[in-house]
Amino acid sequence: MRPRVVLWTWVLLALTTGSALAQESLTLDLDRNFGFAWADQIQGNFTLRAEGPSNLVRVVFLIDGQPLGEATRPPFEVRFHTGNYPLGRHILSAAGETDGGDLVTARSLDLEFVSPDVGGKFVLRLMVPLLGLLAVVMIVAAIGPMLFGRGTFHPGHYGVAGGAVCPRCTLPFSRHALSPNLVWGKLERCPHCGRVGIVARATPEALAAAEERLAGKAGPQPPGSIQEELHRQIDDSRFEDRR
Repeated sequence: MRPRVVLWTWVLLALTTGSALAQESLTLDLDRNFGFAWADQIQGNFTLRAEGPSNLVRVVFLIDGQPLGEATRPPFEVRFHTGNYPLGRHILSAAGETDGGDLVTARSLDLEFVSPDVGGKFVLRLMVPLLGLLAVVMIVAAIGPMLFGRGTFHPGHYGVAGGAVCPRCTLPFSRHALSPNLVWGKLERCPHCGRVGIVARATPEALAAAEERLAGKAGPQPPGSIQEELHRQIDDSRFEDRR
């Protein structure tokens, strides 16, 4: 017990007086295991870790000058929970001993231990704007293609999200990369017939067949269809003359 008492006395003397007995060649780091940490406010379970010379054989950790723990082999660390200490500011420090008997110290950490509700409120303040922004992006991504989905379509060029075949008109179209994924497919608006629905990524074979249907639809109309269109235009012009 006597060597430990001597070490504690030496550590406390060096940390409180900053004497020449010790040199500041120890690094003190704090890792969060579970809990809240922002700036100098912490709450939860943490690990206090010290790194120093290669011949380091012992490290003593302190909180507000009182023993927090001791490590005699690498990694030199100690775990603690902020709930075991009063709320408010605390000083975390450490001192180590080399195999040659030299004492090394680390720059202390000045931290504030806070209650669990502080972390909860912080996360809430942070998440609400992010969730709101995400909701806006999803709405724009969903409504944008449905409102402006009748743009120019180039068969064979479907983009990163691939192509789809409309269940109603059986024609191909590109899926939008920003359209929301709804498990079975993306929520899309067919640029040909205007149908809105969930469409899966079509296979190359299905797209090729749909492209053939699209090419046939855009080709020359048969003579019967041309005559019917001329009759319709004549009838429409007759009603316009009466008005």
